[in-house]
Amino acid sequence: MRKKKWITAAVLSFALIMTGCGAASEANTDNIKEHVTEVTTEDLHESESKTTEEKTKKVTKKVNKKTTEEKTEEKEIEKEEEEETPDQEEVSDSKSSDKDAYEEFLAGNNTISFDYYIANVYDENDFSLKQPIEKLNTEKQYTLSELRDDLYAGLSQGNLESMEYAYIDCGADGVKEMALRIHGSFIEENSSVTYVVKEMDSSLQVVYAYPEWSRSSTNLNEYGFISGGGSNGATNHCYEVAYINAEGKYNYGYYQEEESNVDQFAINKEHSDYDLTNLEGNICVYSLRLDPYSAENAEPVAYSYNVYNKDTNESMEVPNLYSDSPYKTVMDSFTGYEFISMDELKQKENEKLESIGVTEEIQNGETPGFNEISF
Repeated sequence: MRKKKWITAAVLSFALIMTGCGAASEANTDNIKEHVTEVTTEDLHESESKTTEEKTKKVTKKVNKKTTEEKTEEKEIEKEEEEETPDQEEVSDSKSSDKDAYEEFLAGNNTISFDYYIANVYDENDFSLKQPIEKLNTEKQYTLSELRDDLYAGLSQGNLESMEYAYIDCGADGVKEMALRIHGSFIEENSSVTYVVKEMDSSLQVVYAYPEWSRSSTNLNEYGFISGGGSNGATNHCYEVAYINAEGKYNYGYYQEEESNVDQFAINKEHSDYDLTNLEGNICVYSLRLDPYSAENAEPVAYSYNVYNKDTNESMEVPNLYSDSPYKTVMDSFTGYEFISMDELKQKENEKLESIGVTEEIQNGETPGFNEISF
């Protein structure tokens, strides 16, 4: 009996102990849950705060990094622009240097000189070389307005009509020269004079000059090749070429003369009788001079002839023209004259041009466009 009571007491004691442990466990569990909840919420807020801060720091770093990169790029761009774009003083100096000696002359702030022309080109026996300067004081340095005034004062009648200029490239070397053309009553109405100007040793020098009028025309091309012609009479015409090279030197090319009347050609020449009546075509006689005319160099170096249709003036194809033809019979009547073919005459002209530096490119240069000068 006592044994049962003991067992019962033991069981009750164990139950009480277990019940106490359970209550304590529940109490502890609640406390843990509460503690975990509190910790978790705080940690979450703290974590969120840290995350936000980290994100903010990252964004700030990115922004700062981007800003730094942009500033660096901006500085590099500014540096490049500074390198590419000179400062105001440099721009001013550049503009000043860009306004070269020719532009300064056209603006009235520079002068041209005739010293080179007088020393190297001028010939008092050559009308074309003498006329452009005969009313000028060639010892004077001329501004544009002074040149205009002296040319006007030298006119016997009429007026200066216009002034114009063009840039050219004598010798095709990339260095520019200037052609200054003035229209007025120099020889007759609507005549003109042209001055070719080159900068030499910081001075603008006239290196060549020529007049033009109704009986004489001259073409100056972009590379300094000069060609022109005129009338020496009703049946006599001439063609002349020259070249101003890159150094500004005037080089004489050749002078070709055409006489379309054999009777005129025969004047002052020794010859036997000849008969033109039965000839189908008209004979034109050509002479060639490779140097400027002078008392010592008066005679041409070569003669030739060609035959043209009397009605159309077109060149005729004549069999054996220079060896066995009625036209050769007429030309053989002139004593002491040897006539070569036109092809051979042309060859002599080409050889002379080659000797003074005229290439096909230079010979075929364009005629420059002239710009009017207000005055």
